[in-house]
Amino acid sequence: MSRIHTVGVFALALAFVLVANTAAAGNLEANMKWGGWEKKMKKKVEMAKQKCAVEIPFEFDKASFDGAPKDSDPLKVCDSPYTALWNVCNTSPDAKKAVGEKVKKVHCAFAAGEPNIAMEGTTLSYKGPHGNSSKVKDFLMKNL
Repeated sequence: MSRIHTVGVFALALAFVLVANTAAAGNLEANMKWGGWEKKMKKKVEMAKQKCAVEIPFEFDKASFDGAPKDSDPLKVCDSPYTALWNVCNTSPDAKKAVGEKVKKVHCAFAAGEPNIAMEGTTLSYKGPHGNSSKVKDFLMKNL
């Protein structure tokens, strides 16, 4: 093997290692960010549990947040359904009972424009931007 060929192979291997390490670091950073959002969302779940007397877990549609505006992180977007649940439970004992019986999970996704709010079985599905807790509350009051 010539010296030029050996240097070329070494340079190619080094480039591969650098690209692989950069990708791994990006994944680690993303995982840490999601972990932080999930930890903060658990506080929202706990607040709703205190008011509604039932734990309603959440799940993020992570792919929907790829390319979302910076002001639309999962914590802000997914605050809308939990704020609405808290407000509904605060309305009356009957509303609190309905939430406890009919909402077992929240599925949250980012989408631009008007929010899409639905009950899919016992899952409250929210797809939209942040800042729509009043629309979610209105939906729940009409559909529970």
